[in-house]
Amino acid sequence: MDTMTVVSIILRILWYLIFGYGVFVCVSAYRASKKRAWLLIALFCLSPFIIFALNKTKNAMRAPIRTRQPIRAHKAYIAQAMIVRHIIYKLPILQICLVVGLSILAEEEIKRNKPRCICDTAS
Repeated sequence: MDTMTVVSIILRILWYLIFGYGVFVCVSAYRASKKRAWLLIALFCLSPFIIFALNKTKNAMRAPIRTRQPIRAHKAYIAQAMIVRHIIYKLPILQICLVVGLSILAEEEIKRNKPRCICDTAS
């Protein structure tokens, strides 16, 4: 593996880690405040996982059935062709900003709704 492929894989994993943390933050804020808007934002943060599952299902359902003759012709064509790879980098900068903002809001929400201890100091 070359370094560009490794960077591409790391960025893809970072993408899912960021949104996974976003789900955690939204669920924590929902548990503290019981506001349903946090669940909608958590659903948005779950969207990459849902899309990933749907793409895998679609690819499994559309797997082509091949015969032996086209495979041989295809292999001969590939042997003559020059292989070019395109690597797409998705830098999750906006998603990082979204999750950091959600973390700040959730922290404030949790602090605001935290039960306060009323202690009797006068006996």
